[in-house]
Amino acid sequence: MKKFTLIAISLIFVVAAYGQPRRGQSPVKFVYDVDFQYYLDNCEYAVSNDSYDISQTLNSARLTPLAGLRLDQSNSVSHYIHGGIDIMRNFGEHTASIDDNGLENSDLFREIVFWYAMDARFDWGRLQGRAGIFPKRYSVIGSRAAILKDEFSLSEAELPPTLFISRENRFYDNNMEGLLMNISTRKSYFEAGLDWIGKYGYGRRETFRAFTYGNVGLGESGFKIGWASAYLHYANSEKTDAVEDNVVDNTIFTPYVAYVDRIGNIDLGLKLSYVQGFNQDRFRDTGYNLSYGGMLTTDLSFNGIGILNDAYYGMSQMPYYDLSDVIGQPYAGNLYCGSPFYKINGSEKWNNSGFYDRLEAYWQKNFGRFLALRTGLVFHFSDNHYDGWQQQLTLIFNLERAINKQQKQRVERRYFEFSL
Repeated sequence: MKKFTLIAISLIFVVAAYGQPRRGQSPVKFVYDVDFQYYLDNCEYAVSNDSYDISQTLNSARLTPLAGLRLDQSNSVSHYIHGGIDIMRNFGEHTASIDDNGLENSDLFREIVFWYAMDARFDWGRLQGRAGIFPKRYSVIGSRAAILKDEFSLSEAELPPTLFISRENRFYDNNMEGLLMNISTRKSYFEAGLDWIGKYGYGRRETFRAFTYGNVGLGESGFKIGWASAYLHYANSEKTDAVEDNVVDNTIFTPYVAYVDRIGNIDLGLKLSYVQGFNQDRFRDTGYNLSYGGMLTTDLSFNGIGILNDAYYGMSQMPYYDLSDVIGQPYAGNLYCGSPFYKINGSEKWNNSGFYDRLEAYWQKNFGRFLALRTGLVFHFSDNHYDGWQQQLTLIFNLERAINKQQKQRVERRYFEFSL
């Protein structure tokens, strides 16, 4: 089966590379793309006894070749069918030398991706839709991406915090299985999506995540209002369906006001958010546990050198993180996609307010429109404690941006998807 899959995929890309019809020959065109990501993250949390996250070094690379068909319905509406494969390797992930079985190259092929997309441009803006298995970079909430394909024009201050999705999760769970719709105008951006994470089965709980994001500019002042929301439904599995209502719900809603401007050669972004969490463990009959807090986000940069800071004060947004379900499977990352530092005081004292600060000093460089390099140091603080730090490096390459000359090159600062 593996050999058949590899042969089929190879044929797709051979046809895509050499079967491009001549201009005017057919309304259907072949399209292709290649994404490459390199991800290095050295996490050192020993000073906090690894109470929030574990100390480890993550060093990985991903290659996603894609090919497909494009049908132009009109000058403003296009339809796409894409297919490809997600190839990813954790460096050093070899079988021990005392074992005769080595890591086969076929094990690098993690997931087949395929999806339908629609792209419509109007006088008022742009409407895009996707259905299938596709990269999360097309979603602001799914990837915390800003601009990878000139689809978004958001500063880092406007993006959802790592409360919604951690950078580790963003890299290792690279694809979305479901639906996504994006609407953008000159003054606003909106998206809504559904990611089906787990199918009901033996030992596997039915799980899905629905999310929305939006922002609207207020005149030419640089002020914006917006929100981000995510609802994760962690339901029954075949092994636990005898237990009534073994279901957990986790909802986050963060309305915000932001100010984004360029002062001389300095890019400034400020955002004040209200964070409201709704949590319910039906197995434990908790009712709705409401957790709330506030967050101030600051992004200050000059010629690619910047500081990004998220300062949160409030109750734990992950009150069930350290709990387990009826069969002993921990909730942890199965229920919460974000950074575990938002546990604040932990599940036992989740309703006591606490402070968490994430400080990132970074340098990023864009080489043309298709290559981005970013390195940074991330420091974590809770209440009066220093909890550890990370050293990060990411390289992003996107072939489509290099070959698609029809896309307008932006002159302002561009932000890329950084899977750190």
